[in-house]
Amino acid sequence: MKPRLHFHSDAEFFAGCENMLVNFFADESLRREYRISFSYQRSEAYDAGLRWRVPELPELFALELPDADVWAGRLPSLLRPIFKLLARLFALRVWLALWNAWRLERLFRELSPQVLHINNGNWPGGYTCQAAALAAQRAKVPAVVYVVNNMAIGYGWRRWAERSLDRAVAAAVDRFVVASRAPALRLREILSLPAESVSILPNGIAPRPHEETREQTRRRLGLPEQRVVAASIALLERRKGHALLLRALARLERRPLLVIEGEGPEKSNLEALLEELGLSSDVRFIGRERNIFDLLGAADILVESSLGFSPAPNIVAEAMSQGLAVLASVHSSSEQLEDGRTGLLVDPSDTSALAAALASLERDPALRRRLGEAAARAFAEKFAAGPAVERYRALYSSLRRPDW
Repeated sequence: MKPRLHFHSDAEFFAGCENMLVNFFADESLRREYRISFSYQRSEAYDAGLRWRVPELPELFALELPDADVWAGRLPSLLRPIFKLLARLFALRVWLALWNAWRLERLFRELSPQVLHINNGNWPGGYTCQAAALAAQRAKVPAVVYVVNNMAIGYGWRRWAERSLDRAVAAAVDRFVVASRAPALRLREILSLPAESVSILPNGIAPRPHEETREQTRRRLGLPEQRVVAASIALLERRKGHALLLRALARLERRPLLVIEGEGPEKSNLEALLEELGLSSDVRFIGRERNIFDLLGAADILVESSLGFSPAPNIVAEAMSQGLAVLASVHSSSEQLEDGRTGLLVDPSDTSALAAALASLERDPALRRRLGEAAARAFAEKFAAGPAVERYRALYSSLRRPDW
């Protein structure tokens, strides 16, 4: 019988950090080698994204485990900050990790996976991801791989009681995986890990088919065909640097039309800033797009302006796959792009430099074409889905025991 490879994930919706799961579930060679199954923290948004993105689903286990963030979201807005403060003061995350570990242990004993692959948005990330590692240790899963898709969060008053939990989880994991060097160094620092405990495996992207032509998408979104369109595709959070991008845009006399895709807690602040800067005719908020590749096809430039907490973002690789000119943060994409050859890199906090780079791309179609073509070649070499899955297969094999 084939060994079982079990995946576990916990995310609010099927976000960019889930992209590698799509690649794993679609890979025929991986399915030939392993029995594949998947457990996840269920929500309507996640279910919808999973079933749309993954045509051929593996064996599924949709879980509804206690989650303080879900509880907070159900409260009136005035009560949420109070609940979150109390949750931190009383170390609710630690208690829920222990409870959820007990629940997950029963599942893992039933499935008996040889490899558990935990896919986490960041560190500490999803409540049930840390619990899954503890459960795997108790269930005696032979190999535990733990993917951290972002920069780990250190210890302050918000995480005052979590050091012991972190140490217990780290002891239960055979190999941590990150997508680039910066998060590897950060994770090693926070968890006091030796270098050999963390592997750097770049994510791979399988481009999705377009459902609309460029003209159809522009018409649906009300984007004039004659305007140069710059797209920003990210959660509307402060760390994503949208406010700096708007301030950079305001510096320009001749501006591209900026399309901001996504939802998040910063939306009302950004809309107020938009009015303050007088950018209403040059910026569109479009909410969450069902097929990001349609928006990439309608755009001329991708702008990624994060402030250092989003290393090697998938959206940059997705734009590269489409031959799109990319202007990205030096803090997040320096391992994806070569400045001046496959894209432009800037420090978003320097709004004058960000504005200058945006202006150069807006007025120079030849530059956009040159950068986009080079980016597409670099994508094929570094970030395609097949080679990315093969890197993980090699990792699983290196952790295999002779009795599998």
